[in-house]
Amino acid sequence: MRRRWTAYVLGIGLLAAPACFLLGCATTGSPPPSTPAAVDMPPPPPTTEVALSFVNFREAPSMSGKVIRVLDKGTSLILLEDRDGWLRVELADKTKGWVGKTMTLMGARPADSRPANSEALKAEPAKAKAAKRKADRGRHGRAKTGKAKQRKAKAAAAKAAEAEEIDSEPGDSE
Repeated sequence: MRRRWTAYVLGIGLLAAPACFLLGCATTGSPPPSTPAAVDMPPPPPTTEVALSFVNFREAPSMSGKVIRVLDKGTSLILLEDRDGWLRVELADKTKGWVGKTMTLMGARPADSRPANSEALKAEPAKAKAAKRKADRGRHGRAKTGKAKQRKAKAAAAKAAEAEEIDSEPGDSE
């Protein structure tokens, strides 16, 4: 009887397994692993750094605002607001205040991007002119005029011609 009972259970199991698999009841009892729901995190606030060796950290966005402290170059700043050339920022210790925008990496211009009306750009052609004037002057600092240049060229040509004559004359040893 035992054999019969085992064969019977085994037969039902063999027939039921494909049916359960097709119907979706062939699970082990635990639900499939669920993927964690995507959490919408706000993007991190924009940051910048102090670009100069030191910058005044103020209570108000003006030069007359009270200086809270002086910030060193490289100090990290979290941007809160941008208003009329001033940035409202927060420091790592949660202190809030204002710094000039041009004092930060966000507002600093590269060294080679000076405005076209810069005094330095105006001075460069003047320096080039001065160097040219200096080169055009003689030993004594006097300007060489056109006549002086012609006389000098004429004298040099005469000297060269004289040297050529001396070299081309056959020399008598008598």
